[in-house]
Amino acid sequence: MGPPCRRTGRVLFSGTTLVSAPGPPSPEGGTYQGVIPVLDLRSQPRPRAHLAMAAAALALAGLAAGCQNVVRKLPPYSVRVLAAGPATEIAAAPDGSWFVTGAGQSWRILASGATASWDLPRTPRAQPGVSKVAGLAISPSGRIAVADPTSNLVWNAGTAASPSTRVKPLAGTGTTFYPIGDGGLAIAAQIAHPEGVAWGPRGDLFVSDTGHNRVRWVGLDGRIFTLAGRGFPEPLGDGGPAANAGLWEPGPLATSQAGDVFVVDEGHDRVRVIRDRVIRTVAFESGKGLAVDRQGTLFVTRKKQVDAFVDGHRTVVARDLHAPVGIAADGRGDLAVADGDRVVLLSPRG
Repeated sequence: MGPPCRRTGRVLFSGTTLVSAPGPPSPEGGTYQGVIPVLDLRSQPRPRAHLAMAAAALALAGLAAGCQNVVRKLPPYSVRVLAAGPATEIAAAPDGSWFVTGAGQSWRILASGATASWDLPRTPRAQPGVSKVAGLAISPSGRIAVADPTSNLVWNAGTAASPSTRVKPLAGTGTTFYPIGDGGLAIAAQIAHPEGVAWGPRGDLFVSDTGHNRVRWVGLDGRIFTLAGRGFPEPLGDGGPAANAGLWEPGPLATSQAGDVFVVDEGHDRVRVIRDRVIRTVAFESGKGLAVDRQGTLFVTRKKQVDAFVDGHRTVVARDLHAPVGIAADGRGDLAVADGDRVVLLSPRG
């Protein structure tokens, strides 16, 4: 096997300059990368210019022939209906069960496959209660968080082992005024129409503060800060500090075991990742739901399918679904999709 190669490189002759540029796919899928010097041929005698071009092209050909593609391959996924019922949001619990909401109802799928009720307090029946579920997440320790854009709150709904029949705020006061309260307690901060929520691997909380065009972070001490977004859609800011970037109505969130935070930037019609406080685009199309498995693969629900992204390469892992929205990954490598009138399980084969 040759040396590993990343993405991408081919030789182009533009005017009088020899440049490197994105290249063709490799036979196994993915692309090759060659490092080709940029040569200004205006200072070269013509024979030397031809030789330089030929040498560069031969170097790239040798690289392509001798390197191996290192894009991680995804196994095929089996698709089966796990349970029937109204489903728009879903979260995986540490005990192997799934918590589901949809059409004003909340329910569970137990590890055995049986279904059970989940009495999530709802308005107007309960006060306080959840008005609308736009995001649902369960922490590694089992804490349940619910994003409620109607109430401008993120709710604490107890734990997966002991779901609460009462809810209390995790973040937000129910108002959206400025200042938004960065640096203070999350329960005293302003959150506007949160459309996404996710727990980090350490138990910290991330919130899509959709109305304020920000992603907020709640630390283990309960204090809240802006992780990404300056409050305005522009400039986009890819490749720069996340806190200075433009976000436009951020929506669903997901986190990786490495601490990366993925967010659907709905207004800009893309999925972005925040890594080491730097933001960049990973998919140039929006999505309804996000999940990240333990290998770091990003899964996105959109239209009637589920897409997976590995090293920038997209693979469709499920097609012809009903109405996929929420998606969640468990510790076994399975994914559950809230598919409108049912929950669908995606399991890797092999």
